[in-house]
Amino acid sequence: MRRFVKHFACFSGAVTVIIFSCAAFAQTPATSGTAKSLALNVPIPEKQSATGVKFPYIENGKLRMFFNVDVMYRADPIHMQMTNARVETYDEEGKPEMTVLLPLSILDLNTRIVTSRQSFLVRRNDFSLVGETLQLDTTARQGKVTGKVKMIIYNFGDTEKQEHK
Repeated sequence: MRRFVKHFACFSGAVTVIIFSCAAFAQTPATSGTAKSLALNVPIPEKQSATGVKFPYIENGKLRMFFNVDVMYRADPIHMQMTNARVETYDEEGKPEMTVLLPLSILDLNTRIVTSRQSFLVRRNDFSLVGETLQLDTTARQGKVTGKVKMIIYNFGDTEKQEHK
């Protein structure tokens, strides 16, 4: 009986931590007077880091992005440094759209802008893009790439044929 109670207590504690993490990473609701949501709430104390961080970015009840970060460090109250981040984006139907690989980047919790000053990779089923710097606005779903850029387009002939139809 003791063994059962011990295992049940460990399991309950793990479930509580998982539920707390998912709730804490969820966006806080918009204020009554504004259309823009408040800052993301990340349960990592200032000047502390966490490893193996995974969390969804949900907007209007739909999964828009999913973050998978090896190491996340809170530099100050509004900036999170992400090491080896993999950001997966999803379309309106919830299907995977593209993947962004960021070796070192900063997430601003207030503006929800991801900035990388190191080479990064963006992959989609029809292209792959490598660039020097990236500024990705997760709310507007727009990005700005600067520096040297290399883009490889797959099946370019197929898209050209579709345009002429």
